[in-house]
Amino acid sequence: MGLSPYPHVIAKVPAQLPRRHADANVIAGCSNMVSADHFAQELRAQMSRAAKAGSIDIVINSGQLYRSLGGYPGSMHGMPACCDAMRSEIKPGDIVLVEQASGPGMTVRYRLPRPQ
Repeated sequence: MGLSPYPHVIAKVPAQLPRRHADANVIAGCSNMVSADHFAQELRAQMSRAAKAGSIDIVINSGQLYRSLGGYPGSMHGMPACCDAMRSEIKPGDIVLVEQASGPGMTVRYRLPRPQ
């Protein structure tokens, strides 16, 4: 074993890496049940941020939406509630790119800005 080609790089690895919450019932350190309302609130927040940035649409995947709340994948499977929230936000002009099946969930292209 010779000298490192990068002597200026020192990597320290903690003895135990911090764990993300593995339980879908735990969101941002709180012990709350994940519901379609939680997902709908985050979905609308993501759409609002994209619209304010000038986007004309946003593609949302249920797995990414679920991860943004910190609970996926986990022991409590809330993907049906996540997909329900996404489905309830679909308006004319939106496109379902991948429909929920027994697999990866769903992906929707939502048009921006959202109709009132």
